Amino acid sequence: MNVKSVWLPILTGAVLAAAGTGCFSLNPSSGRADAERIALGRLPGGQIQSAQLERVGGRRVWAVNISAPGSKDLVEVFVDAHTGDVVHTNLKTPTGLLSAVKADGSQ
Repeated sequence: MNVKSVWLPILTGAVLAAAGTGCFSLNPSSGRADAERIALGRLPGGQIQSAQLERVGGRRVWAVNISAPGSKDLVEVFVDAHTGDVVHTNLKTPTGLLSAVKADGSQ
């Protein structure tokens, strides 16, 4: 067996394995599931109401709406579709948008 026949399958497998990790995924439904999991980390015990892929400020983000237990308020968490970072969070009340907080804590 020569070295070339061994390296090609190993490298191909490593690239394919890396493509499916993190929030960014070639499969949009997998990326959505990752974004929902990340967003729920911001509101443990919450329930996903919706999630949609949007473009905000030139970046693709998952906008995940989560209902808080025992509340009519929704928390909207924006998760970067490429990195999986939470970039922005909104609190929506029945009367409108109450506050907007960036991931760094600024408004």
